[in-house]
Amino acid sequence: MKKARKNIEGSKREHYAELRDYLNQLLLANLISNVHLDTTQMPDSLSLFKRIYISFKSCKKGFVQGCIQFIGLDGTFLKDFYGGQLLTRIGQDVNNQNFSIAYVVVDLDTRDN
Repeated sequence: MKKARKNIEGSKREHYAELRDYLNQLLLANLISNVHLDTTQMPDSLSLFKRIYISFKSCKKGFVQGCIQFIGLDGTFLKDFYGGQLLTRIGQDVNNQNFSIAYVVVDLDTRDN
């Protein structure tokens, strides 16, 4: 079952390797959005994922135009081989609903992130 799933979905290592291409496509489709990928260069010429930040222009614009001036932060642990945390910056709209502003995936919960 695991082998079949890997053949269909690919490996997580392959997906992490495609992050730069994904961010380039995001910028082509959303010109004024903010995206940032940090990696650490390893001695064997491989890059090790450190963090990724994505904030779409439309989300920032929606927050400015229709949300209460409140920004919160929420996060969850990623429970797989690579670990890390998914953090989201959220606002609150006039109906008291959460409104996503930005997404960040980090390897560790540190002051640098």
